[in-house]
Amino acid sequence: MKKFIQKIICMLVLASTTSLFCTQEFIKKTHEINQHSLTKPLKKIIIFTSKGGFWHMAACDALIHILSPHHDVSIVNPIENILHPYDFVKTISGGLIDGEQFYDWLLQNNWISVSNILYKYVVPNILQIATESKVALIFDYLSKEKPDLVISVIPWLNLFISNAAHRLSVPFLLITPDSDLTTWWVLGLDKMTHDNFMVAIGVETKKTRPVLNACGISNERIRHVGLLIRPDFLEKKDKEKIRATWDIPADKFVIMVMMGGAGSFASYKYAQKIASMNLNIHLLICIGKNEKLIEKISQIPLQKEVTLSCIPFTNKISDLMAVSDLLITKPGPGSVNEALYSELPMLIDKTGPCLFWEDGNVDLVKENQWGDVVTSFDQLEEMIKKYMEKNYYERVKQALRSHDRKDFSKNIMQMIAQLCPP
Repeated sequence: MKKFIQKIICMLVLASTTSLFCTQEFIKKTHEINQHSLTKPLKKIIIFTSKGGFWHMAACDALIHILSPHHDVSIVNPIENILHPYDFVKTISGGLIDGEQFYDWLLQNNWISVSNILYKYVVPNILQIATESKVALIFDYLSKEKPDLVISVIPWLNLFISNAAHRLSVPFLLITPDSDLTTWWVLGLDKMTHDNFMVAIGVETKKTRPVLNACGISNERIRHVGLLIRPDFLEKKDKEKIRATWDIPADKFVIMVMMGGAGSFASYKYAQKIASMNLNIHLLICIGKNEKLIEKISQIPLQKEVTLSCIPFTNKISDLMAVSDLLITKPGPGSVNEALYSELPMLIDKTGPCLFWEDGNVDLVKENQWGDVVTSFDQLEEMIKKYMEKNYYERVKQALRSHDRKDFSKNIMQMIAQLCPP
């Protein structure tokens, strides 16, 4: 059995290279920002994150922009740098690939059902093995680094992180993006011993606080701070220049298809379906890191009025959203939050199962009328035609504009000042 698993994992090694490179570049960028900060750091802050998926690194990018002018900020991947002895995927593969890279591979290949089984039933049980040893490893790391504050934007590990911080009397701040926190974010928090911590939530729904309250976290420790969004989404955009840069026609209805940073094969299915429609559309197919899709998508036959651009991994998503008319995406917090700030109507993909912790984001879009949910490809053409109709489109745009955009930067700085006063 072990040899069989090793054979499968070895096939995934190629997928790990890009992810590792991106992580190293991100850490380098963090170091450079801190080195060139024009003001003297006030507090030493460690942010625990993950390279699995895309939201965690995007969140760190935004936090660095907010915090680094005022504090000494470090980004740490605890799975890779502290808890690696407990990474069972890395152990089984002989170090060829780690658990986070395996997670990305599952999403990239649209193995959502497998991911749900693993991360709902298997991984939580594995993580609760040797709890005290994991706390001790994080404690040793924090003892050497001596931070004034620990921030986590990573799920699963917050019991270990918070308890280690508590033993050092270091304040703890958990920042969550999802409306439905489930076990993904709060695993083990009912056993948390910390008495100087807070939880920052991005959206306030009927599902958010009850999960935290059930863990013994009172409402006084929970703050609705708004969405953690990268600063480029707050900038005013020169749409004409962006269209010229990306060769996007000005006279077409622009549909952006984005299935996550891993570039799921679902992007190909949507490209294939929309390309067959007799509509005046330009498609932006964002493939993320999955560049092997480029050749496959380029072979899709297009109807006369349909044009298409294949977009590899880019940091210019805010520009592309600014010139798009409709976004088709999975219900991840990153894409939903970014579309909300871009006032971009959404079609949420539910043609297959979604990750169980993202169900809350589906409800969020439906309840606020920011878009619709696609449960079958047979619905797609009629849905797109509906959004191409002016009156319906404007109603959705108005619902997006009416969202209360809380000032995350201001609110998070206030929370930090409360947790560790100057």
